[in-house]
Amino acid sequence: MTPAPQRAGTLHQDELSLPVARLGQPNPLPPLKGFMEVPVDLTSSELPRHIRDGAGYGTLKTSMPYLINDAYDRDRHPARIPTVVLENDVLRAVFVPSLGGRLWSLTHRPTGRDLLFSNGVLQPVNFGISNAWFAGGIEWNVGTHGHSPTTYAPLHAAAVTGPDGTPVLRMWEYDRLHGTVFSISAWLPPGSEVLYVHGRILNPGDHTAPTYFWANAAVPETDGVRIVSPAHRSYWTTLERTLKSVPFPVRDGVDHSYPARSAHSTENYCEVPAERPWIAALDETGTGLAQASTPTLHGRKTFAWGNTTGCRHWQSWLTGDTPRRYCEFQSGLTTTQYENIALRPGQTCSWTEAYGLLRADPELVHGDWQQAVTGIGQRLDSLVTAAQLDQAHRTLDALTDRAPHQRLCRGSGWGALERRRASAAGTPWPLLTGTPFDDDTLGAEQTPWLTLLNTGTLPAHDPATAPRSYITGGDWRTRLTEAPANWLTAYLLGTLAHAEHDLDTAELHYGTSLTHDTSPWALRALALVQQARGEQATALHTLREACALAPHSPQLAVETATSTLEADDPAGCLHFLNGLRPDLLDHPRLRLLHAIAAGTLGDRTPGEELLADTVELPTMRSSETLLEQLWFLTYPDRPLPGTYNFRWHPQATDRAILERLYGPEAAPVAAAATAR
Repeated sequence: MTPAPQRAGTLHQDELSLPVARLGQPNPLPPLKGFMEVPVDLTSSELPRHIRDGAGYGTLKTSMPYLINDAYDRDRHPARIPTVVLENDVLRAVFVPSLGGRLWSLTHRPTGRDLLFSNGVLQPVNFGISNAWFAGGIEWNVGTHGHSPTTYAPLHAAAVTGPDGTPVLRMWEYDRLHGTVFSISAWLPPGSEVLYVHGRILNPGDHTAPTYFWANAAVPETDGVRIVSPAHRSYWTTLERTLKSVPFPVRDGVDHSYPARSAHSTENYCEVPAERPWIAALDETGTGLAQASTPTLHGRKTFAWGNTTGCRHWQSWLTGDTPRRYCEFQSGLTTTQYENIALRPGQTCSWTEAYGLLRADPELVHGDWQQAVTGIGQRLDSLVTAAQLDQAHRTLDALTDRAPHQRLCRGSGWGALERRRASAAGTPWPLLTGTPFDDDTLGAEQTPWLTLLNTGTLPAHDPATAPRSYITGGDWRTRLTEAPANWLTAYLLGTLAHAEHDLDTAELHYGTSLTHDTSPWALRALALVQQARGEQATALHTLREACALAPHSPQLAVETATSTLEADDPAGCLHFLNGLRPDLLDHPRLRLLHAIAAGTLGDRTPGEELLADTVELPTMRSSETLLEQLWFLTYPDRPLPGTYNFRWHPQATDRAILERLYGPEAAPVAAAATAR
């Protein structure tokens, strides 16, 4: 019998239908607070020098110039999302360029099995660098540790003609954190059992740039799923938030290669051989997703959600209250996600990954660790060899400068603006034919900066209206300094200094801005400087001044009410909230803060009214305790319902803190709730 001809790799556009929550408009307040600090102590002399050095290089204080998205809700409605599909006889890969280029699903066509955890909803949650993030698929994280600020942003995407006419999907964007250009190219040759994904980061500037990349793959979790990688030690983030070298996979009597066995949220950075890095998540039958890469992408990590009430609640919070569970394996440029590498001017860094279905003997997979590593490594060679990966990498590397022939998605205009700025400064970018940033991508966010670039002037708009965008890097500070002075130029100069934690210079510029015209934005930023110096009373007064000038801003009201409560002034918080416009008090976080302030003063009625129906806080952060705090202020003798438990770690709050938050009466009940 003549074998059926192989189906050529194809690329076409399609749609994804699922319930979607509204994202809302970005928060107009620039993220100037220092929430980006690495949450782990990396100073231990027991850590290798390369980890300590990498973690100390290129760390950021804020996500400036990106704004955050915090106006979303949890009211989901059916919607259609554009996708780009690559497929051959073996695999079908569905990408969503408009959502950070996420690989939404990877289906093994002969069996119909989705190798990834594909979320049944699109629900923003407060996990990303820019707040809003969603779970599932494979995400491409560029810039700095954390989920990328492009998670909910469109990437430029286009079709490129690959080898023998086979199509390649290329997605790219300008990383505003460090001024680099990154691209993700996906290729599915005819008959290939693996999807090849090529990544490249280019530094087009004239200064060395810190560089970061990690790919996070979400896979379905069952009791029998085992994540295997050729590692015998890992770096584990302890409950005390230190990084410690420990044996892998067995630690403290638990085999952590089985994510379902982790008591609480756990991450392990695996030490794998640099010459053949790989990882696989295989189920009870020995089947699942495997990934291998060229040596440049040598980091490997496992992530398990854990089994405490809070951890289980987080999974349902992310997946639309469904019982489906997932875990992750991740791949990066460094040993841990707290490190950066350096890219010199004009230098590129590139790598290639391969994803596909792997089958192995289940007794081998779930037996002795060393035998599992050896056997799965041999089976991996039947899926994709190191030589095949190297050849695919050379092929895709050679295509990176090939011009696209069909645009599929339009990203931001920031790359086009930076190209124009560099040219005006006499330092033109390299010719980026493969990742073009065309002038037709420039939009309203770039308009004022184009005006400054072309005319040397930045006209000031009504100070009651917040600026639409912010900028860092390049020679923008010089251009703003040389422009005719007004409230806006001085304010923006202040945000540039503030983002670099130069508080004295920031304060000077904010003061200058306020002498030109009083704006709520300069007042709010000045208040943040005062807070950073410990001048809490002065900062609260300045924040209230800002709110009076922007009575329509829920974000300013939230910052002011939160800061007032944190200053142990619940009466002042209530007084402030009671003076707001009635429509602002419908904001979920403001309603919650109002009830907490009242409960702290002994009035449980607002809390009882709010808790009569299950209250939701769409922007709940990991391990945030506001709902828990409200519950124990209102019902100090009742156990905490699971719907209000958002803790990752049972030891996240000690008894002294619980007593300060809830009082001696409720502290024992709260302690018991967080231990489950």
